[in-house]
Amino acid sequence: MERTIIQIMNTENQEDKKPIGHVDQSQIDAWKNHYKTRKINFIITEDQDGNKHITYLKQPEMGLLTMLKAKAKKDQEFEALSTILNTLRIGGSDEVLEDYHMKFGAMQSVGELLRAVKGTLGKL
Repeated sequence: MERTIIQIMNTENQEDKKPIGHVDQSQIDAWKNHYKTRKINFIITEDQDGNKHITYLKQPEMGLLTMLKAKAKKDQEFEALSTILNTLRIGGSDEVLEDYHMKFGAMQSVGELLRAVKGTLGKL
């Protein structure tokens, strides 16, 4: 039985164990500076041999969210999540994109990332 383990966290909670594709803090700081963000997200997936792989993601922008909504209306969610993963990915293990199970797990986590930011509606 094949399995993929998925986690999505921001870089502030990174574990001491270094998965395949891990980069040092100076690279993370360089990405934060380049993309003008306070955090870089990452996804941990596990291959069929039990090796953990990391994929680093920049923060999503409004254009990506608009594209996802348009594709969802056309029943193209799978294609949209794949496009968003490829667009947000800034580094990490290339094997995640090559292995179907890890890529699918990463795509599901990207969906969680997009749902993670919510607003609160109020009336005055």
